[in-house]
Amino acid sequence: MTHRLLLHIVLLAALTSACGSNTTGTDPGGGTKRLFVEGHVDYKDGAAEFRISVQLAGAPVATAEVTVESSLGKVLLAAMPDGNYAGVQAGWGDEFALEVTVGDNWLDARINAPDPIVLVAPDLAASFDPHLAPDLLVRVAWEGELADEVSVKTKDFNTTVRPDMGEIFIPAASFKDDEQDLHIDRKNVVALAGGAPGSSLDAEFKFKTKLSVTNPF
Repeated sequence: MTHRLLLHIVLLAALTSACGSNTTGTDPGGGTKRLFVEGHVDYKDGAAEFRISVQLAGAPVATAEVTVESSLGKVLLAAMPDGNYAGVQAGWGDEFALEVTVGDNWLDARINAPDPIVLVAPDLAASFDPHLAPDLLVRVAWEGELADEVSVKTKDFNTTVRPDMGEIFIPAASFKDDEQDLHIDRKNVVALAGGAPGSSLDAEFKFKTKLSVTNPF
């Protein structure tokens, strides 16, 4: 094999790999730009719940074909009242591909699914004293690929941060109970290029746990 031929093969393999990498992840997609679509994918009770609304010329559409596909399979959503479509898929895929067809009008897009929450601080295996937090700010941190936004709630503390930074600091005085619920919701959002203005698709992973608090405020 000549050096020139070997170089050609290496360059072709690199180009093929680069092209293939563009087939995954968030993509605003395409379409006829006439359908107004709002799509939501939510993680709940070990499954992905799909809720898609479809309008054409300002009117709800009852006859659309709506599918969502992930690495776990493809789901044909059921028509609901007022142009809404719904479905469920067990598990949580890496991404979700949406397709909507209404006669000659169509739309497609793909959104990257937020990673499941893995809490790294505070330690769930131990109780913590908020009075001992530096500057009376309790660090809450999680692992995984960062999302477009994250919402954190516990007791009277509730905030949304864009983008997700993998951590947030909560005033120690917000920890008032021996056991206190902590909610962390991570969301990715994409504007749908093939839809009417304002069309969007989002995917949200919702996490809830209990924190053990020593000497609460």
